[in-house]
Amino acid sequence: MESKLKALIVTVFCFILVASVSVTYVFSAIYGYQVGYVVGFEHGVTELSTWFTENTGYQVTCKKYVNGSYQFTLTAKDGTSVAFTVTLHLLAQHYRNGVLLSETNHPMTLTNLGKDYFADFSTNPSSSYFKEGNHATWIGMDNSSDAVDTAWVVLPAEITLYGLQRANGTWTNTGTGTWNITNTFTASATTSTKLYGYYFAAFNDGILMQNSLAAAEQQGVGAQKNLVSGDTLKVTIQGTVS
Repeated sequence: MESKLKALIVTVFCFILVASVSVTYVFSAIYGYQVGYVVGFEHGVTELSTWFTENTGYQVTCKKYVNGSYQFTLTAKDGTSVAFTVTLHLLAQHYRNGVLLSETNHPMTLTNLGKDYFADFSTNPSSSYFKEGNHATWIGMDNSSDAVDTAWVVLPAEITLYGLQRANGTWTNTGTGTWNITNTFTASATTSTKLYGYYFAAFNDGILMQNSLAAAEQQGVGAQKNLVSGDTLKVTIQGTVS
């Protein structure tokens, strides 16, 4: 996961490096530490865009699409620009006795912390928060009805029992700039879930690393998976960088 995911993200950012090495360094420093999860994504983008315009002549914008894509654009004074897009979807498949009962596939929402995480991996600053070796391969779940809040650093009532506790998924390369993280959970009791999280650390990796939610998806009551003991729930995070 480490080498391939970093290679994908770094490839995108190399165009920014060609434009200006110093601009890229400031992008990671300002974005990652001053306007990330502390002040919120929307406010952070506004501050970042203003700083770039005033100090470098570059303007940074971010646009969220309903399909789960986030497009970041860096535009110079002469009108030239570079852009990259991050897209995440979550597929949940509920099986009983090997028979598929239901499946749902929805776009995920990047948290403020998740945006910092991707920025850190793309530019590789010396961060004390994103510990080396902690990669976005972990899947957690919850049955809360809360709408996703980009300020979340953990799911509000993450399940820690019944075989549905946070687990390290298997990374699969699915093509150029695409990957899957997959784990199959086996329920040990009657339980339900409809809210899912994409993490970059295990739950018990210290208090700080509990706060490691990169993205989340509320699939809603209509897509709630009602499991009994022995049922399996296969969860797949589908990622794309372009």
